[in-house]
Amino acid sequence: MRAGLISDLNPFPGPHTNFNIPSVYTEAIVGPYGNSIKQIFQKSGGCYIHILRDETADGERVFQLSCPTPDPDKVNRCKQEIMNVVDSVQKYAQAEGLNMVEHKLVIEYLLKEMK
Repeated sequence: MRAGLISDLNPFPGPHTNFNIPSVYTEAIVGPYGNSIKQIFQKSGGCYIHILRDETADGERVFQLSCPTPDPDKVNRCKQEIMNVVDSVQKYAQAEGLNMVEHKLVIEYLLKEMK
């Protein structure tokens, strides 16, 4: 079963909780071969993550979080795990002196994590 998916239509059971994240972090949250999003799914206790394909006008991606049976604790754990990835990317960017809007930030972070 898939832990996460990027598309226009959410195939996962609802209800869905929307959680907006700046688009620059999407690749890091998904991770190489979807590994990061799978780990988030597991750490949250099984919260599905659907990422809407299009960005908002503010340059964000909408993450729709849901569980097979509604569980606010799992959704909150999922949000926290996503924010942990965002925080890691931000710390890496600061340490390397990178501009957060540069796409290369995410690529460099992912390459570092794959080592």
